[in-house]
Parts: sequence; structure tokens; C-alpha cells
Amino acid sequence: MRIREVSLALVVVGALGLAACAPSGKWTWVRDLPASADFSGDYLISAGDVISVRVVNQDSMSTKAKVRNDGRVALPLLGDVEVRGKKPASVRAELEARLKEFIVAPSVTVTASTDGAKPGTVVVIS
Repeated sequence: MRIREVSLALVVVGALGLAACAPSGKWTWVRDLPASADFSGDYLISAGDVISVRVVNQDSMSTKAKVRNDGRVALPLLGDVEVRGKKPASVRAELEARLKEFIVAPSVTVTASTDGAKPGTVVVIS
């Protein structure tokens, strides 16, 4: 009788384990996303936003700063840079162009968030 109870318990545990592994929704694979997807959206940086600028392999030039009321942020080597009213992607392009004076092939990531909230836009260039 004891073997029968143990066997039944193992069957129940196994069935519950399989049920827990069942898919719960529709999956979307990266390869199925549209090639022209623009993840930056229409988000424009404004005063009070916090932007994070990361220059790949140049940690001393990377920074996180709050956009001042005049729409500018202070960045290492570049000084004050106007970012208000621009998309993070255009800020990234501008910074990469300006950093070519100091770095051979700069690669910049710009992340913008509002008052410490989750990032609104992330642009990664490899």
C-alpha cells in the first residue's frame, strides 16, 4: 500500500511540474520583428530629464546629468551641450561627431529618463 501512495504522489508532482513548464502566452522572436523598427519613438528630451551618456571604452567621458532649465547638460571635454527638444538618437549622433576630435571612432549610447523613471529611450550603437 505504501508503494502505491508514493507512486501516486510522484505522478501528481510530475504532472504539476509539466503544467508549470507550459507556455503561458504568445512568443515573439527577435528575427520576427520588423527590420525598420524605430525603438526611439518620438520622445524628445526636455528640461528636468536625466540623460545618461556612455562613451564605449572611455569611462572618464561617460556621465549622467539632469537637463537644466536652459536645455543644456555639461559633458566632459565638450562642455555645455544643448539637448532639449532633441531625440536621444540625434544627441548620440551629435556627440559622436564632436568626440571625433578626441577619439578615433567614438561609440556613444544615450539614455533619457524623466525624473529617475524608467528609461524612455535607449539607443545603442555597436
